[in-house]
Amino acid sequence: MEKLSLSIQQKVLSGIWKPIQVSKGGPELSYILFADDGMLFCEASTKQVKVVMDTLEEFCSASRLRINTLNSKAMCSRMVQGERKREIQHISTVKFVADLGHYLGFPLV
Repeated sequence: MEKLSLSIQQKVLSGIWKPIQVSKGGPELSYILFADDGMLFCEASTKQVKVVMDTLEEFCSASRLRINTLNSKAMCSRMVQGERKREIQHISTVKFVADLGHYLGFPLV
């Protein structure tokens, strides 16, 4: 997981990965990792989803680990319009949902 975080950090610093901004003037967020779980954040665009998917593919190839896409979920902000959301969902191997549910008892909203 450390290698994945380093890869994401490098892509953020080089401008390839565009993280989300938590609030106006607030910090940017590109990932949260906990043990073998992770949440990845990026700008809602097809280009950015491709960057995320490529990064995960590179990580899997290098580590010989696999992403369990059946247990993985993705979601877009409510601000993302319908057509853009459909384009993003079309290129992702992760299923998009309206609600991510809970993790360790906390809602993921």
